[in-house]
Amino acid sequence: FPISCTYTDHQGNKEKYTGKTGVALGVSLAKYDQVDRTFIVLAGGKLNAGEHAMKGNYIGGHVSLAAGGDGAGVDVLVGGGAKNISLQPFAGEQNKGTGIAAGLGFLKLD
Repeated sequence: FPISCTYTDHQGNKEKYTGKTGVALGVSLAKYDQVDRTFIVLAGGKLNAGEHAMKGNYIGGHVSLAAGGDGAGVDVLVGGGAKNISLQPFAGEQNKGTGIAAGLGFLKLD
C-alpha cells in the first residue's frame, strides 16, 4: 500500500515522507478503505526534522483485523537507513474496511 506520513521531532518540527507498507510474508485478506497508524519512534541520538533520518526500510511483526467497517492493528518494526538505525517498537492502527492480515510486515520510507 502507498503511505504518506509526517514525522514530528522533539522540538515540534515536521518532516513529510512517502513510501510503501504491507505484509511481506504471511496472509493479507483485507480490503481497507483507510488506515491511520501512529508510531512511537526510539533511536540512539536525536532525529531532527529536515535531515530525512527516518528514510529507510523497516521490517517486523504485523497484525490487523477489521469487521463491518471498523478495525485495529499493531506493528512491531525495526530497521533504518544509512544515517541511523531506528527502533519503532509499537504502532497502533485504526482502519476502515473488512479483512485480516498477519505476518512479517514492512515499511519503506522515502
